[in-house]
Formats: sequence, C-alpha cells, structure tokens
Amino acid sequence: MAFATQTTIYGQTVGIFYDAKIGQIKFAANDVKTALEAKNLKVEMLPLSSLTSAYANKKVVLTLATNKKINAILTGQGGTIPASLGEQAYGLRTTSKKGQTSYWVIGGDENGAMYGGLQIAENISKDGLSGSYNTEETPFMLNRGMKLNMPLDKRIPTYVGGWSSNSAKKAIPHVWDMSFWKTLIDQQARNRYNVLSVWVHHPFPALVKLADYPKASLPRIEGFDGYVNEMNHEQRVAFWREVMQYAHGHGMKFYFFNWNVYVDYAKDQYPEITNDLSNVNTIKYMNKSVKALIETYPELDGFGITAGDGMSKSSEENTTWTYNAIGKAVKEYLTENPKRKFNLIHRSVYSNPELFDSIYAPLKTVPN
Repeated sequence: MAFATQTTIYGQTVGIFYDAKIGQIKFAANDVKTALEAKNLKVEMLPLSSLTSAYANKKVVLTLATNKKINAILTGQGGTIPASLGEQAYGLRTTSKKGQTSYWVIGGDENGAMYGGLQIAENISKDGLSGSYNTEETPFMLNRGMKLNMPLDKRIPTYVGGWSSNSAKKAIPHVWDMSFWKTLIDQQARNRYNVLSVWVHHPFPALVKLADYPKASLPRIEGFDGYVNEMNHEQRVAFWREVMQYAHGHGMKFYFFNWNVYVDYAKDQYPEITNDLSNVNTIKYMNKSVKALIETYPELDGFGITAGDGMSKSSEENTTWTYNAIGKAVKEYLTENPKRKFNLIHRSVYSNPELFDSIYAPLKTVPN
C-alpha cells in the first residue's frame, strides 16, 4: 500500500511589522498575512518597535504618521512621508532596497492604518508582491454604515408590521450569537463601513434593568419555533459590551435606535406605562431607561430617535416628547458625567430639523 503526502512549498519570507496592541491595525495585519500565505510566502509577524533598517527581507509595515522612528527608516530606504493625513486617511508607499520590495502603510489615525492595511492585503491578493503603490486616500464620507432592523426578542420587535417578516422571526437566535456579530463586523470593516446601528421598537427590556421597574427587564430571550435563550440581564450586558468592543477594534461606532412612542413589554408589566404622549409615567420610565443605557454600556457610542407611527400629534408635540423622554435624560447624564462621550441622533420622521434644532438647544450646550 502506497501513501502520499502533500507539502506546501513556501517561497521567501516576508515580515509584517505592526502594533498588536491596536485592534484595528492587528485586524488588517492578519488580513495581510492571509494574503501573503495564499501566495505561498512565509510570513513572520513582528512588533513594529523591532523594525530597523538592517531588516533584510521583504516586508509590510503598518504604522501611524506620527511615528518618527518608522518615518526615518522609510525615508532612509527611499520613501516619502505623506504631507498630511487626516481622520481615516492613509498613504501607501513602495520601496525597494537591494531588490527587496517593502510596502509601507502610513495611517493618519488607527482607522486609517487599518484601511491602508486592508488595501495592501487586497493588492497582494491580486498582484502578489509585484505592484508598486505610492498614493494617499481620504474618505469622501466620514460615516458609512448599516441600518439593521433587528428584533432582540419576540416581545420587543423591530419595524416589521406585527411580525409579518419571516426573516425577522428567524433573526432572533443570530442576534444573540457572538459568531454572527464577529463575522458581520469583519465583513463590514473590510468593506470600509465604520458605523453599525441596530434598530428596535423599544430595546430597553433586553438591555437594561431598572430598580423602579424590575419587571420591565426580560427574564430570558424568547424567539419563535420554540427558541429560548436563558441569558439573564448580566449575561446580556456582557454580550453587548463584547459586541461593542469588537466593533471598536474594527474602527466602528455602535448605536441603538428606537421608534417612539413604543413601550413594548414594559407596558405589559406596568399598566401605568402607555403609548399616550401626555402620560408622565411613560416619560419618567423612558428617562430612567435612557440613563441606565448610557451607564450600563460605556462602549455605546450613541442612541438614535425615530418618532414612530404611534405618534399622531403635531411635529412640535412629537419632538417635544422625544426631548422630554430621551433628550433631557441624555443632557442630565452627560452633565453629571462630563468625561462620557455620547452622540444623540434625531431622525426627522414626524418632526423636522428646524424643530429639533430649537427644542434640543439645551442638549447642544453640553460639550460632550
């Protein structure tokens, strides 16, 4: 009986120099590694701090424009420093010393270095180490993202018309699967997206727990076709914080959005909470929910407001309600916690920019 073995023959060694402590750069460096190995090249992953002009092999260097040591090595090998690189921008340089090609990614910031690294990975996948790149790239749009209408539980739906969407029903198990989020975030970062937003009628029962409304917190996650996930509140908080941290490590901002005035699940537990815009109990409950959200998730970049189909009054009344229920809570929390950065986005549905520019004027005085 004869046996055969398959051996991969690697070519020369290529060094990848990068700072593994920066999540965005580490992500891009791993994509560069994958691209090089697909070309049957041997790769060694090396700390950026270890790079010297004496390194003899071909190399890919991912750095920031502020790194003077690396800039000096680059210019010493015939490269030029980009004149100025702003937010998310990068420069690519190619040098050749003694026949050894080197690719240099210079980022205006961490995200710029990631995007440049991803571009080099794509270039290597196409051209191997035969290309020469001496360019700068600056994004035309600074915020590029996804709007995910995504239910968190069958009791707190997203905008699907009373569960008429079969895909929304099937989405719930994936919402609570970390591998889904990591796959999605990896994919979106490679496509240069940097904002991820999840839209739910009323997300708070799955995200926060209030001392004054303890029954408004879901005891577990329920879906359709018998799906049950026994994640408690503390486990859910840990889950979403990990999602947000992973997003940040890929240059992304993370937001939750809601529609108003929906108070799904909470109104079933507390009859005093209703969809009535004049109900002060609902405003009180929303205030506490918003403050708890900001407090519970320090990685959350912001929250978005959509005046919902349940709001049938005038645009001024609708916008005043969103400020009293949400905007005022954000102002109060940020005033008391000046180091916390947080963004609030108000869609103009059932409102208009002139109105919320005026009604939200007190919030805009808060610098953070």
